[in-house]
Amino acid sequence: VQADLGALSSEVDRTVFYEASNGCIAEQDITIKPKPTLAISTALDLNADDELDVCAGTEITLTATSNTTLSNISWKDPLGNTIAGGTSGSLTFTPTTSGIYTLNADGSSGCSSEQAELQVNLQTPKAFLVNANLNGTTTDISDDLLELCGDESVALTIAPVNSADNFSSLVWSSSILNPSNHSPSSAGTTDYVATAVDQNGCSSSTEFQLKVNQNPYFESGLVA
Repeated sequence: VQADLGALSSEVDRTVFYEASNGCIAEQDITIKPKPTLAISTALDLNADDELDVCAGTEITLTATSNTTLSNISWKDPLGNTIAGGTSGSLTFTPTTSGIYTLNADGSSGCSSEQAELQVNLQTPKAFLVNANLNGTTTDISDDLLELCGDESVALTIAPVNSADNFSSLVWSSSILNPSNHSPSSAGTTDYVATAVDQNGCSSSTEFQLKVNQNPYFESGLVA
């Protein structure tokens, strides 16, 4: 007797009858358990190839889904190493390399399940430069310092290191209210940062410094 049990989603009880050559009939009650299914789910959107694109340094959560209770759960990275904390049905971690992440588990029926896989692609945030225009001269001040006088203002802009990249959601340090005409409020050196989101949705930052030199002060008076 053959039966297709591939679509079985829950336990079923059946009675098997067997007729011997002498005409005697025997019966046996059996319980048929479904073969465990195993898949990896995530709240993040997958790309068109059902792969997960994620910005480098981002923490993600992967969840094991099955039609039965799972045991002996194991999560492994693309190098075959067990991921720390990867012994439960939900795994929260920060991927460190692109590749296939693997889930293995056994079902409560005692049947071994096939492993589930998910391709994770780490996206490196794109880099950009901070340019400063002071008195008509534009200078790249990324991770650098620009000096200006107390009565001067500077126009700040960003430019992608790779011309094919583009950025949105640009945010400057809170003290920069008008980047196109920024006048530092006091003398001395101040640290600033610009943060932007690239075309892959990844955030990156560039730091720079502005040093304001106090204008000289002359006190007028009569000379005897």
